[in-house]
Amino acid sequence: MTVLCGILVGIFPTPSLAATLPECDARCQMVNHLYQEVLGREADSGGLQYFYASGGTEDQIRKNLCDSSEGRSLGKPRKGCAFPTPQDVQGLGDIEAAVALYNLHRVSVGSAPVPLDEELSRGAYFHVLYMLKNPSTRGHYEDPTLPGYTKEGAIAAQSSSLSWGEKTAAECVQALISVPYHRLRFLSSEVRSVQLGFKDSACVFGVESDSQTRSGEPTVSNPIVYPANNQADVPLKLPSGETPDPLKMCRDSSGQLYTHPAGFAITVEFQSFARGIHVANSSLRDANGQYAEHCVINAEEPHPDHNTILAPGNVSNGWSGAIMVIPRVMLAAGMQYTLRLAGDYSGQPFDITTAFTARGSKVPGLNAPAPNFALSFTDKRGPVPIAGKQRFRLSFKMQGIEANNVFPEGFPRQALTGLPGNFCCYSVPGEPQMLVVILAVDEPPGTYKVTLTLPNGQQASASFLHSP
Repeated sequence: MTVLCGILVGIFPTPSLAATLPECDARCQMVNHLYQEVLGREADSGGLQYFYASGGTEDQIRKNLCDSSEGRSLGKPRKGCAFPTPQDVQGLGDIEAAVALYNLHRVSVGSAPVPLDEELSRGAYFHVLYMLKNPSTRGHYEDPTLPGYTKEGAIAAQSSSLSWGEKTAAECVQALISVPYHRLRFLSSEVRSVQLGFKDSACVFGVESDSQTRSGEPTVSNPIVYPANNQADVPLKLPSGETPDPLKMCRDSSGQLYTHPAGFAITVEFQSFARGIHVANSSLRDANGQYAEHCVINAEEPHPDHNTILAPGNVSNGWSGAIMVIPRVMLAAGMQYTLRLAGDYSGQPFDITTAFTARGSKVPGLNAPAPNFALSFTDKRGPVPIAGKQRFRLSFKMQGIEANNVFPEGFPRQALTGLPGNFCCYSVPGEPQMLVVILAVDEPPGTYKVTLTLPNGQQASASFLHSP
């Protein structure tokens, strides 16, 4: 018989007609060579006999090896298999590029790539259209009385993640991978296909899992860790806007909740639908050995905003069997970090160490002292109207640093202290050593000392006279 693509999955049986292979001829050598290329091992006798007698072409046999459970479990590119590369994302259509990007993330953590389910994606697209027609009712449901309602869209809404504001479907996928609660579901080894709909910045993205793998048995030997070990170009900060907000699960030593901008979240996922995580020790350190403050979230714990969804005992969500680690502040650009977690999961001990490098280059004032670092008040350019109100624009000069290097993801308001009342600040494109502060006009007059703190803890101050 001819073996067609995707039919054989798992262990290849020996044909019912026991065939004695001749001395390994060209076809036998071809099958064995494909085993080495795709699976990285010699062909076993059963597989060799099966494919020898099957009559399948070289491409058909390669495809079946790629799609086998052994091939998929390898979780990394093998010659001739449809594993994505960063180059695969370029030049594709919007939906294709988004799925390729998604699979690139999956492969990086050892999960097999999965296909787009076009039929389910129809429902996802229908819900996108529904959201666009009813912008005030965005959510995981559809009202049958409203325009755009479809049964397929309503089903997709209940089983998918939603996002708004991205320019492309690939940006939507990246945004959902970047936030920890949603990431866990998407990188799971249980996923078998995805559904995706996108139009005009509205996005519906969901995964279909193989229920047969949900045995509830914990797995600690090969957890899914993201960012992957030795991954580079890791974003510096945790994006805001995820529901539920993971920072509501994080408090510092004084009991204060974490606030944005916090560092990019690291996740460790065991098998879903099993419970009993206990983290005994955690350590996050940079390449200089400096301890980075962080919180450890047991994803089984109920979230204050979603008690009914995340409550212990409710296994209808994909957030069980997972740990999240969130640094207190943004990561330092270009810095390597090492995370170690030790504990047990349903009585089975684990000790996990992973390393990753933050996005950007190491620059003076960020990862090492800037000997010439100074801050000076230059002038007052204002008042200027903003949103119908009068505000003063203040300018400061930063010596020894360039803001777009030290703060590559935007100037954090928390880096500047000493200003009265409400203010905002930003660096100036084209003038990376200029810092502009917009200050409310109704603050009391006086002399104020402003302090700028770099990510490495180095500080510089400048004073200015505020006289509205």
